Amino acid sequence: YKKSFRFNKDTDPRGADIEKALSSDISNFEDAVVSAIAERQKAKYILTRNTKDFEKSKILSITPHDYLNINK
Repeated sequence: YKKSFRFNKDTDPRGADIEKALSSDISNFEDAVVSAIAERQKAKYILTRNTKDFEKSKILSITPHDYLNINK
C-alpha cells in the first residue's frame, strides 16, 4: 500500500488555510484546518476514522478501511 500514498511536504498550514478554517462551516477548528489544507493540496480524500467530522468539507472523507478497499 505504500505505493498508493503520495505525500506532499507542503502540508504545513498557511495563513490562508487558517483564515479559511475560521470561516468554515466545519465546527471543529482543527478539522477545518485539515479540510482547508486538503482543499489547497487538491487532495482526493481526507483519511479519517470519523468521516462525520468532515461532512461539510469540499474534500471527500473516507475511512482507512474504505481507502484500502478502493486501492486493492
